[in-house]
Parts: sequence; C-alpha cells; structure tokens
Amino acid sequence: MGATAERADLDEMAALLSRPLQAPVINMTGLKGRYDFKVDLTPYITDEMMKAKGPPDVIGIAVVALQEQLGLKLESKKVPVEMVVVDRAERTPTEN
Repeated sequence: MGATAERADLDEMAALLSRPLQAPVINMTGLKGRYDFKVDLTPYITDEMMKAKGPPDVIGIAVVALQEQLGLKLESKKVPVEMVVVDRAERTPTEN
C-alpha cells in the first residue's frame, strides 16, 4: 500500500494529497522540477491496526511516511487560499 509517481512536480503531489486529507495542501517548498517518488505505507500498518474496527488511519500514516521517506513535512497552518465558489446554479431546459 502506498503511492508512486514519475515526473511529478510538488504542486501535483500537493493536489494529490488534498483529496484524502480533505483540506487544501499547498506546496511551500520552493522546489521546482519534476521528481520520481515512491512512498510505501506498509511498514507503518501494524497487525493491531488491521484487527481494529474500521480502516487504519491512513492519513496519519501518510504524514509520517512522507516525512521519513521523502523528507517532506506536512504542517497544518492557516494561509490565504484562492478558491472558486459557486453560489447559484440554474437549470435551463434544452431541446432534444
């Protein structure tokens, strides 16, 4: 269990992490370029986690794995973020 990417930049990696973390992830490393990376989560999943009710805390495991295996540190902080907000939508009938 883990993730592999080839020729990914860190902005793409941040976008990939946003979905499971259910929060925006912003690349603040300043690193440019594309990288190949592989993150293996299996060393962090114990037998106790697998036997427990519900899925293991993959998010917490991923945060530790990213830091230990890739040297990337995820920090929770408040920063301004640009976003698009749809405040209204109308359904217009169309002819078939």
